[in-house]
Amino acid sequence: IADTTALKKIGEVAFFEARKEDDMSKDMYFWDAGYFLPANMALTEKGLYFYYNPYEAAPYALGPTEYTIPYDQLKGVLQSDYLAK
Repeated sequence: IADTTALKKIGEVAFFEARKEDDMSKDMYFWDAGYFLPANMALTEKGLYFYYNPYEAAPYALGPTEYTIPYDQLKGVLQSDYLAK
C-alpha cells in the first residue's frame, strides 16, 4: 500500500456503503474507536477485498462485513505493481 491514509478514507466510504441497509447510526460501528482497516485484506480480480469478522466492526448479530474496492479507485493508493492492467 502506497498511501494508507487515502486507503482509510476510501475504505470507510465503502464500509458504510456496504452496511447502508442496516439502519444503524454510524457511531454504532467500531465502538467509538473510529474506522480502521481490517486485518483481513486480499487482492482479487475485481479489486482489494476487505473482510471484518463478526463483532470486529459491527454488532455480532449483523455477521461479517465484506466488500471490494475496485482497482480504478485505488490509483495512487496501491503500488502500481499491484494494480490490474
